[in-house]
Amino acid sequence: AVSRGDRFGDLVVAAVDRLEPRWGPHLPALDVEVHDVPPASATGVDGDVPLAAHRPARGDRPPVVVVYRRPVELRAPERPARVDLVRDLVAEQLAELLGLDPGELDPGYDA
Repeated sequence: AVSRGDRFGDLVVAAVDRLEPRWGPHLPALDVEVHDVPPASATGVDGDVPLAAHRPARGDRPPVVVVYRRPVELRAPERPARVDLVRDLVAEQLAELLGLDPGELDPGYDA
C-alpha cells in the first residue's frame, strides 16, 4: 500500500521530471520537498495559505522548491485537477528561481 503522502510526492517528482528534457541543462542542482502544511508564519496577511514556496541557493546549498500537500489536496480534491495544479505550482516556483515566465518554462502552464 502506498501512502497519500508518497502518491503526492510522486506527483511532484513527475512535474519536475516533465520539465527536465527541455530545461535540464539550465536547471541548477535543485532540492524538491513536500511538506504537509506550510509553517504558520507563511500564512499571508489576508489569511491565504500558500500552496508552494521556494528558497534560492545559499552558499553551497542548492535552491529548494517546496509543495504543501494538504492545502493542494484541499484546493484540488480530484486527481486530474491535482496533477494540473502541482504541475503549475512547480512551474511557477522554478520559473521564479530562473527569472522566467512560467509559460516559458512550461508551455502547458495554465495561468
